[in-house]
Amino acid sequence: VAIAVALAADYLASETLGAPHLAGFVRLCAPLLAMSVVTGVQLGAVTGLEQFRVLSLLSTLTALTVASLAAVGAFAGGIEGAFYGTLIGSFVNVILMELILAVLRRRKGIRIAFAGLWRERQVLVSFAIPSLLAGLMVAPVTWAGLRLLFIRPDGAGEAALFQAANQLRMLALFVPGAIAQVVLPVLSNIQADVDASRYRRAIQAAAMACLVTGAAVAIPLMAASPQMMGLFGTSFSSGWLVLCLMCAAAVLQATNTVIGEALAALSKMWWGFWLN
Repeated sequence: VAIAVALAADYLASETLGAPHLAGFVRLCAPLLAMSVVTGVQLGAVTGLEQFRVLSLLSTLTALTVASLAAVGAFAGGIEGAFYGTLIGSFVNVILMELILAVLRRRKGIRIAFAGLWRERQVLVSFAIPSLLAGLMVAPVTWAGLRLLFIRPDGAGEAALFQAANQLRMLALFVPGAIAQVVLPVLSNIQADVDASRYRRAIQAAAMACLVTGAAVAIPLMAASPQMMGLFGTSFSSGWLVLCLMCAAAVLQATNTVIGEALAALSKMWWGFWLN
C-alpha cells in the first residue's frame, strides 16, 4: 500500500484532493504509512508478552519523539520540515522498539523461526484476515469523507477544522486506548468458557473505565471548545460544534473498543468485522 501511495502520489493529489501541489506531501506519507504498520505490530508484540509497563513507557516515548521532532522540523522548515521531522521520528521509534523487543525476546527465551508457518494458517483465516478487512473498511471511508469535504467550496478550511477537532479528540482517547491495549491479554487469560462470570465482570469494568476516563477529558474539552479550537488560530473558534460532536463520538468509541477486544479474545474476529 505504501509503495502504491508513493507511485500514485501525483494522481492522488490532483484527482482525489484536487491539489496537485500537495503531491510531494502525499509521497512523504508513504513511508509514514509503512512505519506506522510496523510500529503497530511491534506494540502488539509487547502487548502479547504482557509487558504493560514497557508498553506504557513505549507509547509515551514514541509520542514524545514524533511530536518533538515534528515541532523542530516545523520551526526549521515549516510544513515540509514538520513532515520530515515526523518521518525521522517514526523511523527512530521503529529502531528503538525493535531493540527493546530483542531484549524482551531474550528474556522470554523466544526465538524467531519460520519453519512450520503453514501450521498457523488457521490463525490467518480466523483472526488476521477479518482483522485486516475490518481495518481496511475504516481508512477508505475516512478518506472518502475527507475528500468530499475537501472538494467543497472552502473545503480546505472545513477540512482544517475537522483535523484540528480530530487532534483534540485524540486527547479523550489516550487513556481509554491505553486501557484497551491491556484488555485483550487479560481477557485471553481469563477464558470465558472457564469462568464466564469473571469474564463478564472484566468486560464491564474495562468498559466503565474507558467510559469514565474518556468522558473526564471529553466533557472539559466540550465546555471549553471555542477556546480549545482557538489554539489553532482565531478563525478555528467558529468550529466549536465540530469539536463537541467529535468528543461525544470519542466517548462512544472508547467504550466500544472494549467490545472489539472482547470479541478478539474469544477469536470472534469475523463478528467484529461485520459489526465494524
